[in-house]
Amino acid sequence: MKKRILLLSMVGGLTLVGCSGISQITDDQGNQVIVTLGDGTTYTANDLFDNYSSSETGASQYFEAVYDVLVRAVQPITNTIEQTVSNNLDDFVQSARSAASTNGTSYSQELSDALEEQGVESLDELEEIYILDAQKEEFEQDYYDANEKQNLYSLLKEYIEYYAPYHIRHILVESSAGTSLNRGTLSEQDARDLSSAVRLLAEGNLSFGEIALQVSDDSSSASKYGETSIMDTTTTFVNEFKYAVYQYDALYNANATDAVTAYNARQTGESSQYVMKSGSPLIPLSEEDTTYLEESINRIPYQAFVNLGNMANITTNENGMNVMDGNESYYPRNILFNLYLNDHALNVITRGTEASVQDSTRFEHVDGLSASENKADDILCDENHNPILVARGGSGDSSGDSETSSGYQGMFFIVIQKSPFEKTADQTVDQLIDSMMKYYTMETPTATDDVSQMDNYVTFIKGTESDYATRANDIEKLVKGFDSHMSFRFYETALADAQESKGGVTINENISELIDAYISAARDTASYDAQETYQNSWDEYVRLLKLQDQLESTLISEEQIKQFDSDYQTIGGNN
Repeated sequence: MKKRILLLSMVGGLTLVGCSGISQITDDQGNQVIVTLGDGTTYTANDLFDNYSSSETGASQYFEAVYDVLVRAVQPITNTIEQTVSNNLDDFVQSARSAASTNGTSYSQELSDALEEQGVESLDELEEIYILDAQKEEFEQDYYDANEKQNLYSLLKEYIEYYAPYHIRHILVESSAGTSLNRGTLSEQDARDLSSAVRLLAEGNLSFGEIALQVSDDSSSASKYGETSIMDTTTTFVNEFKYAVYQYDALYNANATDAVTAYNARQTGESSQYVMKSGSPLIPLSEEDTTYLEESINRIPYQAFVNLGNMANITTNENGMNVMDGNESYYPRNILFNLYLNDHALNVITRGTEASVQDSTRFEHVDGLSASENKADDILCDENHNPILVARGGSGDSSGDSETSSGYQGMFFIVIQKSPFEKTADQTVDQLIDSMMKYYTMETPTATDDVSQMDNYVTFIKGTESDYATRANDIEKLVKGFDSHMSFRFYETALADAQESKGGVTINENISELIDAYISAARDTASYDAQETYQNSWDEYVRLLKLQDQLESTLISEEQIKQFDSDYQTIGGNN
């Protein structure tokens, strides 16, 4: 926390708008000069700040003002810009005329009021603002389009290296089980839904996507065969969902070990020029907590889900008497749920020893996840041999009203469609990153391309050219938006361009140092805040798992219920 306070105090202390401490380089009229271009053009403090909001203070105001000067210097006023500005001015004037007609006032009065609201006195001044805005928009778009999108793909590489994007599919079966870690209660329908979903996955007659389309309670992803948005380290998914994926790759997936190690090294190094200079490892826990996490996997026998459905409606014993006077915690479905499913750690589903599932081809031995080579320890997978990870999501009510609510209550069945860490045996980490860049291409196929032979995010769900363009645009938005301080990159590019194309540019030395310090402090603060948030969420998650373990001794056992229902079945397999 001391580091964060120091960084914030650095930013807060950069408030020199009054020019105190700034070297006094002046023009012929005695005005303080802030920026001088190579052609002799000068910009004084008055030039820079006359039209800026007084709410912009300190270093940020200097940054914005100097950036505007640089953009004016390096971005030509193109025909496109002129047309855009002309259209905007026409719209502004027409709006004033319409307001005059609606309000019964004069056009001149409405125009004057509208100009005042924009902080200018005339249409000429407004035009200058519109021109600058259009120049900035075109300059910033050109930043991405430079050298046939070389900058955009450079950003994509950085995004993959530092933010670990996953392509994920999932099935959500919602429930009203509540927040209790040892006395959760499912409705009869909840129990049937969970049992049905897992039976469909194990039967193997339908693909994972087809099952998601039929049964998932996440309607937005169900319609896309279970596909979520791209998940990276900054995505605000439910902790149990997100960390189940990270636990698998970091702790159990031997094919991901090298790339995870390289990722962790990048996060703790200084190899990124811009962001995450001291980021967090994928699992930023102490060695002790990481070992604890590795030992927290919960292996659920398939038969537990079968019995959950079979016993979904049992609320009385063989004599017709309510179980424990109607205490729902003692209903067989809820005993099963709390013993086997109400576990917020990484879960997988095992084959077990029941005869009904021995011939299923959807259970496979998975190195790292299977407890042994025994067939009973095979893991439920999708049709492409990806292990299905299970997460008990949600620490609050499903309505989202509770302060602790995640908005999700239920079970997530997760498939990693594309991991940024899993590589083939003959791949290097660099080759894996190259393959990820191809997977997240921002190019759309043409009408003559055979999309059935393409393996990338854009064409993963087959559709129209418009559909592919939308998916490519989704990736582009992520790449353009992952750095919350992209404006600093624009500034640095504009400064370099001005140095090259305008015969140089001189910024008042103190102002230049001030802006550099502001950029550095803002980036470091953002990086530190991101680390702190990420670390805290992992700590919170591990605390939840440890509390869950502490309550394990209070779970209602199967033996306790047998006296009320002689037909109650004992579950086989491993917990």
